[in-house]
Amino acid sequence: MADWYYHQGGQQYGPVPVETVRGMLTGGTLRSSDMVWNASMPTWMAAGQVAELYAGAQGAYQPQPSTQPAPVMPYHGMGGMGDLTLGLMGYNMLRQTKPWARVVAVISFVLAGFVFLALILMLTAGARMGIRGRGDAVAVIIGIYLVIGILLLLAAIFANNYANRLGNVLVSRRSGDLDSAMEAQRTFWQFVGIVMIIYCCVMLLIVILAIANA
Repeated sequence: MADWYYHQGGQQYGPVPVETVRGMLTGGTLRSSDMVWNASMPTWMAAGQVAELYAGAQGAYQPQPSTQPAPVMPYHGMGGMGDLTLGLMGYNMLRQTKPWARVVAVISFVLAGFVFLALILMLTAGARMGIRGRGDAVAVIIGIYLVIGILLLLAAIFANNYANRLGNVLVSRRSGDLDSAMEAQRTFWQFVGIVMIIYCCVMLLIVILAIANA
């Protein structure tokens, strides 16, 4: 039987067997509004909404569909701004975002590796064959490859850092880790935005030069 986890007083506890959770509900140490989860559930739910926890109990509370807003995960003390509550949907979105951030990081690392490998092969081939009269063109190509490789490497580092910070949030559920994850997200998208602005400026300059020389 799957092990259960529960969230109480801002802390996560578990794993514990289902009998322990049922006993806590019966004894009142675990409220129906407290969040529970096990591997068979897609996301955290209020204990009062999980029928399995009341199965076989005589005269026990029968879970009913909730008409109240979705329960929230508490994050306390956000820099003097009061308590911040993150809803289940928000928590679930963070959980689903982490693997995609990791995918972006891995792909960026791989692409950066290919770019640097191509750069090395290009330099090796040029050294063997000797390049005459094309030194400036080759230097420009090498410079472009080098810049692209560095940008991909930076993107990989920022995306991987974001994925790591999200992992910390999902485990600890602390406001400090949430702040850190949001800062990592800002850094990543700020980097992407700067790269896009530079790219647009370069493309615009190329168009202007092409028109001027036409």
